[in-house]
Amino acid sequence: MFEQVRDQLQSGEFRVELVDCQVTQCVDNDPITFKGVGIVSQNKDGELEFVLVCQSTEGPYDRYALLNDYISGKLIGDAGLYSIKGQDHNGKEWTSERQLINRSHGHSLKISASLSELKTERVVHANKSGKEYCGWYFTGELMLPFRPHENDFKCELEGWTWEAIKDHHGNVELRFNSLAPDFEKNSRSFLTGVSLLAGQSPVPCCSWHIKGDKEEVTILPHGLRPQGSRLLEFIPREWIYRGHWNAFLSLWINAKSDATTRDVQEVLYHYFHRILKTYQNDMENSVQVIASSIEGLISTFYHLDSDIDQGFVALLEDAIEKISASDLGIDDRALGVLKSSLKNSKLPKLKVSFRRLIANGILTKDMLDSWDEVRNKAAHGGLLEPTTDATQTHLDGFFDCYEAFKRIVFDVIKYAGTHRDYSLKNWPVIEPRVQAVSESETEQAVVTQS
Repeated sequence: MFEQVRDQLQSGEFRVELVDCQVTQCVDNDPITFKGVGIVSQNKDGELEFVLVCQSTEGPYDRYALLNDYISGKLIGDAGLYSIKGQDHNGKEWTSERQLINRSHGHSLKISASLSELKTERVVHANKSGKEYCGWYFTGELMLPFRPHENDFKCELEGWTWEAIKDHHGNVELRFNSLAPDFEKNSRSFLTGVSLLAGQSPVPCCSWHIKGDKEEVTILPHGLRPQGSRLLEFIPREWIYRGHWNAFLSLWINAKSDATTRDVQEVLYHYFHRILKTYQNDMENSVQVIASSIEGLISTFYHLDSDIDQGFVALLEDAIEKISASDLGIDDRALGVLKSSLKNSKLPKLKVSFRRLIANGILTKDMLDSWDEVRNKAAHGGLLEPTTDATQTHLDGFFDCYEAFKRIVFDVIKYAGTHRDYSLKNWPVIEPRVQAVSESETEQAVVTQS
C-alpha cells in the first residue's frame, strides 16, 4: 500500500474518494458534524485538497453564522478545528485530524480544506521479533553516505537497524527498526540524528509504520517542497565514513544527561534546527542564532552552582536590606538597579562555564573570543558591514562558533571520533586513533550492503 501511495504522490495523481465521510468539530460536547461524500486529490503544487459534498449535518450548525469565528493574533481553539474520516471503495478508513475548513453554498453545501496530513492503515502479518518498523520517503537529495553508483545500503547495529534506498528519481527512503518498548523515542532520535549529519531538515512526503499486525501510512504533503540548503557537515558525508555515522548515531540515540529532564536529543536538535533555518535565510542573523544556541547549550548542560559568586550575592543582599530599612530616601529606580543586579548575580556566569570547557580541552580561547564578539553586535544588527574585510571577519566568527557548537554536541553525547574541524585552516578531517563506539570491540559498526 505504501508503494502505491508513494508513486501516486510522485506522479501528482493521488486521489481517493471517501464514502460515508464525516467532518466533525473537535469539541467534546455537541460537535457540529457534516456528512456526505468526500474527495482528496493533489493540486498542481502537490498539496492535498479535500472537498465534501454535504448531504446532512448534525449538531448546532447555523448556515448564517460564522463557521470559523477567529480572533486575530490568537491561537485557534478546538471549536475552530475539524477531524475528517471516511472509507474508500476498498473499505480502508482514511483520517485527517485537527484541520481548518472552509464552506461554500451553491446548489449544495460544500466543505473544503487543505490537508496538512492524511493517514490510513491496514492489517498485515504480525511479526514475532518484538520490533517495530518504519520508513520515511524524502523527495529531493538527502545527503547520505552512499557509495558511488550505489542505490541502497543497510547498517545493522546493536538493538536497531537502518537502511537507505535511492530510487530512479534520486529520492530516498529511510527505513528503521528497533525493539518495541523504545521504538517511538529511538525512531524520532534516529531521524534527528540523520538530520544533523546530513545538515538538512528532512521532511518526508509520506511514511509507514508497522506495529504488531497494523501498518499505518501517513502523507505529509509539505514534504514535497524543497527543504533548502545544507549546513556544514559534522562528519564527512562520503561512503567511507559510514561507520563513523553509525558510531555517532548509536551514541546519539542512547544519549542521556542528568542536567535536563527533557530528552537530550530534543534539546540538541532544537538548537541545531534554529541554526539551520537562519543559515538558509540570512547571513547576519545566523551568527546571532548560533551564538545564542551556544549560550543555551552551555546553560543547560555545563552550569555549576560554584559558577555563582556567592560573596557578591551576599554584598548585594546586605546593601538592599540596609537601604530599604534606612531613611535615606533612595529613588526606587536606583534600588531597582540593585535588585536587578542581585537577580543576575544569582545566575551562573556563562563565561565561567565557557572557560571550564576551554580548560577541559573541549573549546578554545579563539572560540570564546569569536562568540563574545558576535553575540551582542549581531543582536543589534551592527556586526556585518558592506566591506570585504567585514564579511570575512563575519565568516570567521560564524565558523568558530559553528565548531564550538559541534564540539558541545559531541561532548554531550560522548562522541570522540572522526569529524571535520572548522577551526583549522582548510577544514581538515580529524581522525582520532581512539573511536568512542559501543557496537563492538572490533568494529565501529556492522555495515552490510544489500
